[in-house]
Amino acid sequence: MPRENRAHENQKRMSARRMHALARLDLREPTSPREAASGPTSHAVKAENPELRKMIDDALAARGMSGTSP
Repeated sequence: MPRENRAHENQKRMSARRMHALARLDLREPTSPREAASGPTSHAVKAENPELRKMIDDALAARGMSGTSP
């Protein structure tokens, strides 16, 4: 069982967590639009941009691969 931390220990730990989170570059990127979840236990998924999907499919077709367009 872990011991009870003193107030200054909790403060140091929380400060370190905050600094670590601020240093993460992926948290600084803008959010992307999401589509609603399909069910009550599912998570929302990133909305797919049709223009981007076409560019990906064209690039894959040029390389001789098939795209995964729905």
